[in-house]
Amino acid sequence: MKTTRLPAAAVIIIDLILTVVFCVIGRVSHTEGVLSDLPGLLQTIWPFVSALVVAHIVLLIARTRTDGLLSGLIVWAVTVIGGLALRVASGQGTALAFIIVAALVLALFLIGWRLVLRGVRRGRRPVS
Repeated sequence: MKTTRLPAAAVIIIDLILTVVFCVIGRVSHTEGVLSDLPGLLQTIWPFVSALVVAHIVLLIARTRTDGLLSGLIVWAVTVIGGLALRVASGQGTALAFIIVAALVLALFLIGWRLVLRGVRRGRRPVS
């Protein structure tokens, strides 16, 4: 049984929202401003969102299913590695604890929703 694909635009929006949520959680946990410090928020967000967009462009060019687990792993890896590299290039911090938290939280967010979707899809299949 073939599963229906989520539109690529929907997948990109979900990933963007979750990546921004990751950045907002990080700023709040360090008692940094969110809406009261919009430039600071944007400085935190742009490296990860930029890397996420690059990952999705690559998937779209390769015509890869964007809502699958393999795509989730690719998006996660590019977002973490690219986001951290851009943070270093822009003079932002990349302490080991931050790298670990970023990798784990983004894995939970970017791969996690795809695992849930996979489980929901499997739950809908008729029993033979």
